[in-house]
Amino acid sequence: MVVAQSPKQQGSGGKLKFLNKVHDFGTIYRDTILSAKYTFVNVGTEPVRIESVHPDCQCTKYELSRPELMPGDSAYITLFLNTENKLGPQRIYSVVKADTYERMYKLTLLVDVDVPLEIE
Repeated sequence: MVVAQSPKQQGSGGKLKFLNKVHDFGTIYRDTILSAKYTFVNVGTEPVRIESVHPDCQCTKYELSRPELMPGDSAYITLFLNTENKLGPQRIYSVVKADTYERMYKLTLLVDVDVPLEIE
């Protein structure tokens, strides 16, 4: 009998551990560009490759410090959120896809966008 196995079984291979997955900016003014850094480590036994980063909003750009990590290596993703045309509480997600057993990781940006008072 032959049993098919996936190339990345749970408990083996590369494994990412994010030191933080949520960044809360609190209340900020509109028309601001914010940045949040998400650090992660390959705590597995094999190399890991970050295949993609997909923010769910065109208002969010990203920068990946390096796409490949050997065991024990760390890297980071910086998300840049433009609050132009935003108002009120915002919850912006970005999905990181890697060649690990847990294929996808969700990063979250939280912010409450306010309008500055205009003094006449």
